[in-house]
Amino acid sequence: GVRLGFTDSMVYQTLMPKFYIQRYLALLLDNRFVIIDGASGGTKTFLAYKLAEYLVQRCDKSVDKGIGIFKVTNKAEDLIDYMKQQQNNGSRVVVILDEMHHLNSLDTVISSGIFYQPQCPFIIGTINQSKSSYLKVHQNFRWILLSNNAPPISSLLEKYYALRSAEANSQPRKDAIPSICKVFDKLPKIWSAINEYIAQIGSSELMIGPKMFMSCPSDFQKSEIWFTDLWNYSIAPYIIGLIRSKLQNSPDVNVTDWKSPLQMILNFYPWQSNINQAKESLKAINPHDIEREQIPFKTVDQSQFKLYNNTVQLLYLAGGKSNTSEQDLEMLLKRVNDINSPYASSDELPLESDI
Repeated sequence: GVRLGFTDSMVYQTLMPKFYIQRYLALLLDNRFVIIDGASGGTKTFLAYKLAEYLVQRCDKSVDKGIGIFKVTNKAEDLIDYMKQQQNNGSRVVVILDEMHHLNSLDTVISSGIFYQPQCPFIIGTINQSKSSYLKVHQNFRWILLSNNAPPISSLLEKYYALRSAEANSQPRKDAIPSICKVFDKLPKIWSAINEYIAQIGSSELMIGPKMFMSCPSDFQKSEIWFTDLWNYSIAPYIIGLIRSKLQNSPDVNVTDWKSPLQMILNFYPWQSNINQAKESLKAINPHDIEREQIPFKTVDQSQFKLYNNTVQLLYLAGGKSNTSEQDLEMLLKRVNDINSPYASSDELPLESDI
């Protein structure tokens, strides 16, 4: 049977209140097939594994033999064959079907009857929230929704860093502890602010999961480098992509309506001594970042399209702006045509000093 205190251990490991853990377990035991629906990076797979561990212990089997994990692809036949193998084997207590949103035909799997065999193990599926709408028409399973802006996920990062702070304070050397604990206190606030901004762009389903923010180093200086890289190379490009998508789907929305979220982040910035440096090192999201490839130019035909793209890039290298007139563009294009240079017929661009 389940060892004493195992549910409490799950509460500590998942950082979710006991009420939610008990509810999820009851849902799984009653229905045998549940899907955990949440944003990417929302700890869906980890929760699925912990629920599976409970079921295995309940049946007095080892974790290695009792749990099967299958990464779902777009081929329904692969999933059907895997489930048949597990049922014929008979040793699995529970199977985790990870990333079910990749499946292109759930109807094919359900109609095969593979989930209704007497020897079918418990099934725990995971799916990205933004891609789950087509699955929700099916009533063959129950849902566990993990939304970034609602409990238990909305408070998960705060609990995680509270534990990190407690662990830091228990260390013998405490000279840098107050500084790193300040970082741990501010990161959940930054995460919430970013997701509030993303919700204004489109939908809460597109919010960033807490997992992306859980890898902060315990060293104060390294933590700032970590956050700068996280923002510049992961979060900022993601937000730019969301805004571009919004503009494409909403022609009546103007690009100038969008404000950079950088100031909102600087309000919670825990490395305040470097605030001026942060304004330079952290990427601001400006209108020209969003519309860089949308400068109008009516006189360029298809044969000159590649050359025109190079011309637009030349403008940026030369310090040009997105509101440059068509006449200026035409003059620059003529200049490129007149100069017999490699970049007029290739993807390579000249150095700024060559312009």
